[in-house]
Amino acid sequence: MRKLVPALLVLAAAAYFFPGRFQRLSEGDRAPAFWAAPPGQVVLGWTFRGTDLLRCESEADELRRVQARWGARTRVVAVAVGVDSSIAASFFRNERLRGDLLVLDERAYRRRFGNAPLPRLYLVREGRVVEVIEPPKAPEAMEASWLGTRVHRSLLD
Repeated sequence: MRKLVPALLVLAAAAYFFPGRFQRLSEGDRAPAFWAAPPGQVVLGWTFRGTDLLRCESEADELRRVQARWGARTRVVAVAVGVDSSIAASFFRNERLRGDLLVLDERAYRRRFGNAPLPRLYLVREGRVVEVIEPPKAPEAMEASWLGTRVHRSLLD
């Protein structure tokens, strides 16, 4: 019993200081509450760092196309990590995206998303993650409507 107590204390401390460290949000997982949506609506959860803002213009273009095509059946909720809230809001506004923006520091992001890499797009339907998408690295690698086809499939399921 004496050997078990220190081991349990170490595990408890690790769980407290590194929550979600070895987990990531995956397909089938319950989505965070801020990605909740009514039945029939697909949430496009978009996570990115401040350093990704220049590279994220192509994702923003695709999100705009999806919003234009499906309107109220889709909702964008962006999670900006480690970026000043005014810069993130300005980017969101300049890219003409409709939706919600949540700004988190690195620690808060890790608590909610574990060690999930950034940037990522999460398709969420009825409170569950339906698909986790790594955006194409280069604009020239993108196929036409790389996100739209996935949203379409998700709305039909």
